[in-house]
Amino acid sequence: MDIREEKFSSRRYMAVLDVLFSPDAVRDIFARTDVAYTESLGGPYLLVPVLYDRGVRMVFGDHPWQQALAGADLQNRLIAYRFAPDRISSRAVLSDDLLTNPDPSKLAKAARFFAVPRIVIATARLVPNYRTGQPDLHYDLVVGPLDDEGESRMSHAEGSLSAFMEDFDPAEAATSETEAGTEAFVLKRAANLILRRSDALWKEQTLLAATGDQSVVSVMAPVDHAEAWLSIRQKLESVGIVRSFEMTEIGLPLSRFAISYVGTIDQLRLALAQARLQLLNSDQGLVLITDTADEGREMRAPQSEGGSSR
Repeated sequence: MDIREEKFSSRRYMAVLDVLFSPDAVRDIFARTDVAYTESLGGPYLLVPVLYDRGVRMVFGDHPWQQALAGADLQNRLIAYRFAPDRISSRAVLSDDLLTNPDPSKLAKAARFFAVPRIVIATARLVPNYRTGQPDLHYDLVVGPLDDEGESRMSHAEGSLSAFMEDFDPAEAATSETEAGTEAFVLKRAANLILRRSDALWKEQTLLAATGDQSVVSVMAPVDHAEAWLSIRQKLESVGIVRSFEMTEIGLPLSRFAISYVGTIDQLRLALAQARLQLLNSDQGLVLITDTADEGREMRAPQSEGGSSR
């Protein structure tokens, strides 16, 4: 363990640590102590910060809510996030109708446009509290679509936070004591809470049993030259729950190989999707297909209903 950075004060100690560990040894500890865990990283998801403040709605640009979410330690989370570029096409897709009345179908359409598996709409409304003299914040979190087909489910959560809290811990929002009770403080608290809830939703889908029992599945893939095999191998190596894989049959147009993994087949399918691999059913068995869409690719913005082109 190495200490990268330390901060001291009269009330607290904060540090950034680099920890080197053995994955197999950690899995063994979890198995012996009956602790479930996840190894799958998700994303990138498109994070859409929507701020209502004094009657004004802000979505794009460097506004306080976007700053709070960007500063919420995005590098050390289960899900990778990115923000939409401030372009006319982005504004057309992230329309008023989507932001105020989201549903799985609309989220799936926007996700395809931004070439991401899911859209996270994080809405914050700052409301003056004249009793305390400090701002209150009402938050709303929408995540979707939640399935591969894309248009049947989404998750929704909402709640409130107050900047005035007698038992607050300044370290919770990584802020200083002088910021406590301010608008920036309550935005930071809300950003950490919302991203924790998004992580928790991902963990619900990817949590593995502590036993770590492995399964083996035979799949076919269009691997007819070395470059195709190298591409699939590199992607499989990035999937945490895949323990090993080997080619068992070389053929045209499909080759067959075995994948050893932990968890359920649905968890494997979800983890593969994050590595841009699709595991599909066919009459001949499971087929593994590489998603060739470029990361961050955007399609043309859809025109209005009266337009003649799409």
